[in-house]
Amino acid sequence: MSKYRYFYHVKRSDYRLVIPRGRDFPPGLDASDWALQEERSHDRVHKEVMKDIERNGFGSYQQDIHPAQIPAG
Repeated sequence: MSKYRYFYHVKRSDYRLVIPRGRDFPPGLDASDWALQEERSHDRVHKEVMKDIERNGFGSYQQDIHPAQIPAG
């Protein structure tokens, strides 16, 4: 099953980058600006992000809400 690496930007933690495992960082981006958050299987990647990956070789998005903003219990 395909795996996808999810990264967050170290200075703008609401920015995400999704790259298929085994693929290089997109040209023009510095890998040192990004930190690996997790790996996900294909079935856990949002369909709009998958469309971007199919079109561009990677997906990117800005997270709308931060986990700290979600009320506990």
